[in-house]
Amino acid sequence: VGSRAGQQVRIGLQIPGNWPLSPPPGPHVSPRIGHPQGAVSGSALGADWEYWSRPAQNWAADRSMRAYLRHLRTLFSQI
Repeated sequence: VGSRAGQQVRIGLQIPGNWPLSPPPGPHVSPRIGHPQGAVSGSALGADWEYWSRPAQNWAADRSMRAYLRHLRTLFSQI
C-alpha cells in the first residue's frame, strides 16, 4: 500500500490484556521507514525497529481484527 507497495515490511503488535476492549497500541515497524505525520520513536523490539504512536480510530464502533488491519493499511497508504 502507498509508496512502499511491493516492499516487505515487518509489523509487530502488542496485544493488550483486555483485547478486544482495547486495541493494540500503534505498530512497531521494521525497517525504520518513518511516517510523514511524525510521532515515531524507538522500539523495544530492537535497533531495526521503530514505534508509530498511532492509536486505532473509532475502536468502540468496530473492535475486530479486520478493523485494525484496515487501520494499518490506512497508516501505510499515508507514506
